[in-house]
Amino acid sequence: MAEVSPTPKRKRTANPEPAVMRISIERATALLRTRQQRATVETNDQEDQALHCIIDQGMLQNGYPSVSHSHTEANIQVSHLVLRVEKGIVPIRAERETASHLCHNKRCIRAEHIIIESIGQNGRRNGCLAFVACSDCTIRVNACGHEPHCILPFPRE
Repeated sequence: MAEVSPTPKRKRTANPEPAVMRISIERATALLRTRQQRATVETNDQEDQALHCIIDQGMLQNGYPSVSHSHTEANIQVSHLVLRVEKGIVPIRAERETASHLCHNKRCIRAEHIIIESIGQNGRRNGCLAFVACSDCTIRVNACGHEPHCILPFPRE
């Protein structure tokens, strides 16, 4: 019996350019506007409307809203569309940058809540309480040590 050698697997070569940059700004804008139209505003205890999250209701990939723009390309995280369309910037994976949600809500697509920072800085935001309530009074203290500060609702009483 003849030995059959296994078919070598094709290696995927990583494209250094982020997927969000491989589409036109017009296409990126159209994709983002479609997602924004379907999104809902999540109200919280904050009086300032800018602190309310805009929640994407679409498909998730690894817990993050993502959009398919082509059958042959990787999905694009909606937060990357927000950064490109609204702020004119995108995270560069080679420099270990990522889209960071100041509100700690992966589904939020409000431009004011999304920044680019290092993967390490983003990870250090996990577990941030942002506000600590005084046990003896009604004062709430901003205990977030991050810059820019995390955006979290006041704790409920």
